[in-house]
Amino acid sequence: MKAHIREMDILKTVGCFLVIVGHSFPAMADYPLLFKPLYIYIYSFHLPLFFFLSGFLFYSSGGVRSNYINFIGKKFTRLMWPYLFLSVIGFFLKLLVTQYTVRHVDLSLNSFIDNLVFPWHNAMQHLWFLQTLFIIFTISPAFSYTLEKKQVLLVSGILIMLNIFNPADNISIFNIEGVVGYAVYFWLGCLASRYIVKHTVFVVKPKYHIIASIIALGVLYSFFFHTSYGHFLIASLNIWLWLCLAILYRNYNMDWLDAIWDYGGKYYFQMYLLSWPAQEIIGLFLIKACGFGFLIVFILRLLVGILVPMAICHLLAGKPNFKYKSAIGL
Repeated sequence: MKAHIREMDILKTVGCFLVIVGHSFPAMADYPLLFKPLYIYIYSFHLPLFFFLSGFLFYSSGGVRSNYINFIGKKFTRLMWPYLFLSVIGFFLKLLVTQYTVRHVDLSLNSFIDNLVFPWHNAMQHLWFLQTLFIIFTISPAFSYTLEKKQVLLVSGILIMLNIFNPADNISIFNIEGVVGYAVYFWLGCLASRYIVKHTVFVVKPKYHIIASIIALGVLYSFFFHTSYGHFLIASLNIWLWLCLAILYRNYNMDWLDAIWDYGGKYYFQMYLLSWPAQEIIGLFLIKACGFGFLIVFILRLLVGILVPMAICHLLAGKPNFKYKSAIGL
C-alpha cells in the first residue's frame, strides 16, 4: 500500500482552488488593477502543477503495475469517459445559447466532431486537460523505464527543450502541442516521487527555499516572463515554492486545516470537472442578462465554482447505484 503524503493533498487543494479562481475571471478586455497580477500569476503555473501531481501520483502508485492494456483501459475510464460524456452534453447545451458565446457552434457533424478532436474548440474548454493527460499516460511507461535505467539527465534535457522550443506548436488536433509542452511537468512529478519521497524529510529548512524561490520568481516575472524558457522556469519554481510551503505547513502541525486538505485531496478531480460549467452558466447569465460588472461576476462565479461541485459530490456520495458516477469522475 502506498504511503499517504499530506503534501500532495495540500497541492491538490491549492491547485484546484487556483483553477476555480482562474475560471472566475469573466471574459473582459481589462481587469481591475489588483486582479490582473493575480490572473497572470495563476495562469503561469496552475496547470503545470496538475501535470506535476499526475506524474507524482503515477510513479508513487507503482506506475504500470498490471499489463499495459489494463492500465490504459483504466485511464480511459477515468479521463476519456468524462471527456466524451461532458463534451457531448456541453455541445448541445452550447447550441441553446450559442448566440451569446464568443465562439459559436452549429448543429452539424463537422461542428460536433470539431468539438471532440480539437480540445480548445470544445464547448467545455477546461476538458482539454483530460485528453492531454490521457495521451501522456499512454507514454508514461517510458518514463518509469527511463527512471529505472537512470537516464534522468538525458530525458530531462530533452523534455525541457521540447517544452521551450515546442516542435508541435500549433498542432491543435488532440492538443498535441499541449502533450509535447506539458510532458516535462509530468516527468518532474515522477522525479519528485522517486528522489524526494523516499527520504523522511523532503527539504531541510524549507523557509530558506521559500525565500529564495520568491526572490527568483520576482526576477523571472520582471525580466523573463515573455520568453518560453521563462515560462518553464516560472512554472517549475512555483511548483517548488508551493511544495516547500506544504512542507512548512507540516512542520508547524496546523491540524485544524486538515479537514480542508482531506476534502481537496479526495475531490480535487471532481471539483475541476464540475466547477467550470457552473461558472460559465452563471457568468453568462450575470453578464448578458443582468449586465453586472467585474467584481460581482467574479465573486459569484467563485462561490458557484466551489459550492456547486461540493453539492453534487455530497449528493451523489449517498447514491452508490447512480450509473453515471464515473462520467463525472466519481
